[in-house]
Amino acid sequence: MASLILSLVSVIVQAVAVYMALRLIRVTKNSSAWVFISVAISLMTLRRLENLYKVTFDSGVVNPVGFEVLGLVISIFMLAGVVRIAPIFLSIKTSHDKIQESLSEKEILLGELGQTKQLLEAVANGITEEILLIAEDFKVLWANDAVIRAHKVQHNQIIGMHCHKLTHHLDVSCEPPDDPCPITVCKATGQAAVVHHTHIMDDGSSAFLEISVYPILNMDGVAERFVHVSKDITERVRQEEKIRNLNIILEQKVKEEVSLREQERQLLFQQSKMAAVGEMIAAIAHQWRQPLNAISIISQEIRDAYECGEMTNEYMKEMVDVIIKQISFMSKTINDFRNFLNPSKDVTTFSIKESIEEILSMFKDILSKSNIAVTLEEDSLSEKCAVMGYPNEFKHVVLNIINNSRDAISSMWEKDLLDKEIGGKIIIRLSGYEGKVLVSVIDNGGGVPDEFIDKIFNSHFTTKSAEKGTGIGLYISKTIIEGMGGTLTVRNTDGGAEFTISLDAIE
Repeated sequence: MASLILSLVSVIVQAVAVYMALRLIRVTKNSSAWVFISVAISLMTLRRLENLYKVTFDSGVVNPVGFEVLGLVISIFMLAGVVRIAPIFLSIKTSHDKIQESLSEKEILLGELGQTKQLLEAVANGITEEILLIAEDFKVLWANDAVIRAHKVQHNQIIGMHCHKLTHHLDVSCEPPDDPCPITVCKATGQAAVVHHTHIMDDGSSAFLEISVYPILNMDGVAERFVHVSKDITERVRQEEKIRNLNIILEQKVKEEVSLREQERQLLFQQSKMAAVGEMIAAIAHQWRQPLNAISIISQEIRDAYECGEMTNEYMKEMVDVIIKQISFMSKTINDFRNFLNPSKDVTTFSIKESIEEILSMFKDILSKSNIAVTLEEDSLSEKCAVMGYPNEFKHVVLNIINNSRDAISSMWEKDLLDKEIGGKIIIRLSGYEGKVLVSVIDNGGGVPDEFIDKIFNSHFTTKSAEKGTGIGLYISKTIIEGMGGTLTVRNTDGGAEFTISLDAIE
């Protein structure tokens, strides 16, 4: 009975071993070995089942217990071997599957990388700028078609060539200051660098290039390779050079034109002054008439006293003092007019009020002869104000405006358009307002015709006849005031015109 039980257990163990072996057939591609093992175990199992059947149903010879124990042990070892080796093969299968999957992914990645490389090369070759991939030792690893076209060489000739040999035809690397090496800068900073180089082309011509170099870093952040992009800026450099030359020529012409304009302005200014020379001579003659008469009378008195024997030292000293006083007055008059005619060389601070009073003192008699009353009005603010500018030129402006008003009033007298009881009037009003000094010259000369008021300051424009006006007085006056940082304007008032000068005040 024991032998029968052991035989039955052995059959079960062998059946399990067959099942495990059959499973391993699916694990590995080379399944023939496991098929043979499975068939062998299956045949052994069938043999055991046959013996078991004969013993049970055909009264066969029962195997000894020891023999069945040995068969069971063999079956157990067989099962143990299959069970023990199964995880190894399963692990190998899993690793194999993973390797296959990894290889598939790598093949896909390699395919994509290949496509990307082709795309990038197509893009790089389509760019007109020269692009090089350069190693740490300055050797060219790759070049786009623009490099091939520019240097007229084959692609295989460029690879391995030093970049300075290709671009500069030199055996040593570029050096500052003429041609600083951008790769050296990249190595030092780890950042992109942009420099300007002059490259010698194969035909011997020079080309101006803007070189941009971008570092390619390794895993440690160290630049190992460099993308070298050359942009030809020869035409731009030449155009900039032309523009610089044109600017120099234009600047010179502007200086010449400014100088010429200044000369013309000075000429017009002198012409304007010369136009008033006749009036000045008349004013000098008028102011000299009285002291000359006094000197003449004193001379006669000295002669009479001498003839009558009445000449004394005291009398002679008194007469000489009077003569010297009159001569001093005449000399002062000459100096005043001479200073007026001399242009101011430097900008200086001067009193508006004093300048106007000097003009009025020199020309008040001429204005009186024209039956014109001149009044100077001022407020409390203007009395303390001074301005920066050219004092003699400012006096000339005031005189031009006064003469313009005098001519307008004289024209009104000639046309009998003025009230004789009122007479001709010129009011010079001096005032201060918001940091400005305002000088207003107001007359009752009938004003400026509306169609001419916008042209009154134009060069060579005049409403007077050719004998009486040149049209440069008011133009020069406006130019002088604007040169002092001020403004000169005109407007019509009731019965006349008002010219207003506005200058920055210095308190």
